[in-house]
Amino acid sequence: MAIKYKAGGNKLSFFMMRLVKVLFVLALIFALLFILAVLGVDFIADFLSLLIDAFSSFSHSVSSFISSLGIDSIIAGYWRPALGLIVAISVIVKVVFRGYWKLILRPYTVVTTALVYVLLFITMDDFELFRIPSGILLSTASFVFDTLSLLGVEFSADAMETIINAALSPYIATAFVYYIVMWVFCRLNVWFTFSSKMKRLLPSEALDECIRTEKEARKKTFSMPMKVKFYVCEDESINAFAFAHNKVAINTGTMNAAGMDAELFRGIVGHELGHIAHHDVTANTIANTNFSLLFFVIMIPWAFVSGLGPKNGEKVNGFTYLVWMLFYMLYRLVSKITQSVHYICYLLGGKRCEYSADKFAVKIGEGKGLLRFMAAFRDAPSGGFSDPHPSMENRLQHVLSWMERSHHDAYKSVDIDQVRSHLNIR
Repeated sequence: MAIKYKAGGNKLSFFMMRLVKVLFVLALIFALLFILAVLGVDFIADFLSLLIDAFSSFSHSVSSFISSLGIDSIIAGYWRPALGLIVAISVIVKVVFRGYWKLILRPYTVVTTALVYVLLFITMDDFELFRIPSGILLSTASFVFDTLSLLGVEFSADAMETIINAALSPYIATAFVYYIVMWVFCRLNVWFTFSSKMKRLLPSEALDECIRTEKEARKKTFSMPMKVKFYVCEDESINAFAFAHNKVAINTGTMNAAGMDAELFRGIVGHELGHIAHHDVTANTIANTNFSLLFFVIMIPWAFVSGLGPKNGEKVNGFTYLVWMLFYMLYRLVSKITQSVHYICYLLGGKRCEYSADKFAVKIGEGKGLLRFMAAFRDAPSGGFSDPHPSMENRLQHVLSWMERSHHDAYKSVDIDQVRSHLNIR
């Protein structure tokens, strides 16, 4: 009998997706009005002037209210070092403690990151925008110097000069901007692509098993995020996948399968947690977001225009259809480019990532469930060159070998030779 589960709406993702769409539409309307005003349409120019005056009045009212509370000087004095410190601490935690330094071993992520970095550097240089992030970093350095001096820690003049020069460096400023841009766009990418189309896994037997597996994973590695979120994907195929940096989605087909007991379920979840622990999904999320930034003119508007596309049995006016077809052709072109790069990455390391995730599931004691799942789908056809998953035959061989060498208590009662003979595996 399948394990019981409950799923509910992901309200935050739904709200954010609607909010961004509304802001995007408002931005398009304002841009259109601005173009008309430039072309000399008088009443549009007057309307824009009224809008700008209204916004200025609103901003002045907010500023006056903050000043009346007496916190304007605090905000003005501390927002820069606060932002810089938050970014610095976040980078240190992720690079050192979460093992993000391992991402330099992913050519796909490194190449796309370098391309976006160069694009940002050129853009900031052309528009002389270095002073903004450099000012934040310089304020942060000064704030740290002052705080440490109060604690009796003094820096030499040479050390302070080196740190200040680094804060004023356009290369460091670009890296600072890149981190913030990636932080924002990674989340937008996840909201549009995944989270807004799924439901959160609510407290139930299934969530209890997920949390149990997550706790075992934390005992074996420091690379796990602070919290892993579990989702239900409306798909009747028996499958699961990890996405973003800390999310696992389980298909409804997996949940509803008659033979999907707790052990088998934990084996599937353990494999997906392996992808998270090894930063496989982090690397893919960063690389995909880099591509979205490189093709910003096409990829971001497509997220909104796709909703205008013709549906089955629905009549669409000619103009809407023309706009949809234009963006669709451009989007398909960009997709082909990104898919080609994906295929190369799969060829270079995709299968290794799948083996590593299998090994992680064995390491945390969920090898038996994973073995049963793979044995049940042993004859499933491979996806070919574009599929990063190795054949089930090879994966079964590896899992049995890892279980045989493992000292985990969960495998002491397993007769590996008998299992090999039953599955006809050498």
